[in-house]
Amino acid sequence: MFASLILPALASQGIVNIKNKFITSYLVGLFGYLSGPVVSMIFDLSTGAITVWTLLCVVLVARPVIKRCLISAYIQ
Repeated sequence: MFASLILPALASQGIVNIKNKFITSYLVGLFGYLSGPVVSMIFDLSTGAITVWTLLCVVLVARPVIKRCLISAYIQ
């Protein structure tokens, strides 16, 4: 439960527009929670733990992309 509250918020940290912040958080959570059961079924692992790990992986991938988009938007 803690990861589902904190990780999407960390992914959207730095986004000023509140609408874009919510959209980013929801998309990160959605991709993390959809990929968790899929990875769990493929590798026959515990669904709860794998869902948290896939959510973390989605955040770790999304964070540099979001930073790059924020920097390019700031420069223009």
